[in-house]
Amino acid sequence: LTKVPYDLACGDVIVTGPKSAAKIRFRQTLMTMSSYSRIEIKDEVMKNEGPSLIEVSYGKLRSFFSKPKQLEKKGAQTGLRVKTPTAVAGVRGTDFYMGFDPNSNTTTQATLKGAVEVEQVNTGEKVEVVEGQQVVVKENAKAPESVTAGASPAPTHATSSLVVGPIVSETVEQIRN
Repeated sequence: LTKVPYDLACGDVIVTGPKSAAKIRFRQTLMTMSSYSRIEIKDEVMKNEGPSLIEVSYGKLRSFFSKPKQLEKKGAQTGLRVKTPTAVAGVRGTDFYMGFDPNSNTTTQATLKGAVEVEQVNTGEKVEVVEGQQVVVKENAKAPESVTAGASPAPTHATSSLVVGPIVSETVEQIRN
């Protein structure tokens, strides 16, 4: 185990290789990255409270985020978001897991404590994922296409592409690893 203290800033990238992991501590967040993962610190709103946007290029992370004291008193949202190519998770004082598989362009988000709002990047569809639940976000969910003049529109269905359900055993295994 090698500990490398380093002050992170916007634009910094953390990559883990085989048989490695990283633990990152921001003032209000403890994040663990599994092997073969890459994240980038994208935005920092509250200079001493840690990042407000973390982008996951690939891999898996687990994060425990506690709301800063000054925001708890005001009842404000934290503004921490975790983004993958297919989903954005808005975090609100929680313990959660998020993984992105670039081979299938699929994001899996599971909430272990608290609540996370997850948005599908292509459609803007949002769902709240509460404790004990997960959602899988796939790239192939796209916004409805416009119809050209004179063409009959294809039937549309009002079904959601984001389905929230209990955390499945495969996700539990990923969290443990």
